[in-house]
Amino acid sequence: MKNVIILLSLIYTFNFFGQEVNGIGEAHYKKSYIASKNTKQESHLSDFEKYTIKALDRILFVLKFNRTESLFRMAEQMNLDDGLDLRSATLIGGGKGVYYTNIDENVRLHQKVSFEKKYIVESSFKKLQWELLNKSKNIGGYACYQAKLVEKIVTSRGVKDRIITAWYAPDLSISFGPIGYGNLPGLIMELVVGKKTVYTCTRIIFDTSKKISRPKKGLLISEPAFNIISKETLEKLKEKEDH
Repeated sequence: MKNVIILLSLIYTFNFFGQEVNGIGEAHYKKSYIASKNTKQESHLSDFEKYTIKALDRILFVLKFNRTESLFRMAEQMNLDDGLDLRSATLIGGGKGVYYTNIDENVRLHQKVSFEKKYIVESSFKKLQWELLNKSKNIGGYACYQAKLVEKIVTSRGVKDRIITAWYAPDLSISFGPIGYGNLPGLIMELVVGKKTVYTCTRIIFDTSKKISRPKKGLLISEPAFNIISKETLEKLKEKEDH
């Protein structure tokens, strides 16, 4: 993709302890930003895009996993000047808060702060019904295959469709990926959220010592109920701006 600005030169350094995949460990991801089609050089970037690039270059995301659970969150914030950089990085394509998934319980939990209140938004893991496509490419030495799904999201302009594209590796029999996505026959090595954001796996470590803690702090609420709150709150904020 010509318009992809790679924020870090991604070197695929996959570390394995032994040859067998034991299904317990962690995967590291870097997040990159897809610039606007009319953006050809850095001087034409908007301030928001510049802040986003600056922040993402210093952020690492980690997915901890075992055979039935996963936990995804931001791991490092290196030398960020202020909160503005971090906010710009988490505003696009997710990454804000903690994402927990459990196959046996068929649950996805997203712990986050929204509208000055901490929530744990609950949804179904198996509800992620992907369209498996006959497209493949190599990522980090693994044959990966493409899958797509369309989801409804609440924005300040109303409810919209957002396309999620995943590249999963069947050789890595782990049904998880970034920001709570999964339910595919392999680890998600690359995730494209909408038209602006890409998560790319840069490192995998298999280690039986990795522990996963389920998020507990926050008001537990269903995804539909949270979407109603979000829609109503955004409409009120818009009304205030119009007045």
